[in-house]
Amino acid sequence: MKLTFDLKRGTLKAEFICPDMEDLSYLIDTGADTPVWCKGEAEFLDLFPDAKKLDSKFILSGFGKEPEVVDVYRLSEFSLSDGKEDVLYRNLVLAVTNRPQINVDLILPSSLFDHMIVEIDRMMSVVYPRITITSQTKEYPVFFRQIQLTEAQKSILGIETDVIIRDVYAQEQQPEIDK
Repeated sequence: MKLTFDLKRGTLKAEFICPDMEDLSYLIDTGADTPVWCKGEAEFLDLFPDAKKLDSKFILSGFGKEPEVVDVYRLSEFSLSDGKEDVLYRNLVLAVTNRPQINVDLILPSSLFDHMIVEIDRMMSVVYPRITITSQTKEYPVFFRQIQLTEAQKSILGIETDVIIRDVYAQEQQPEIDK
């Protein structure tokens, strides 16, 4: 299956908009460790009212500011669709922050595209650059790794939770073997 999106013109980043959610912009980021919603908790919960807030936190960095401890949510299902095909992520875990200066709504780490082919075409389609995502599977479970904090680390961070999400990734679902 192939998903194809027009890249946003005027930027060299892998930014695109899904036809079924035209008011949201996405960025595939090879440097990100976890998906990040950038437009604040209120807007996130407005769009995803079934999201579940987890006890874990995420240390968000790389936005040109000091690291920030943010809340983590889980979406039982998240669909990435080009209007013809879609990839379904089960149990997508993401960090939520309010960074209005970021020009995208949702940052998707490249680790969500493991076992897929992601092609950015700025040569053959110069006028309308595209990104194509080829997947052998329609559905991907999402996993995360976490770090257990010491009491000293919790004190430095000013948080009570013992767990920080380190990174998030998707894996190809293993086919069931008939017995």
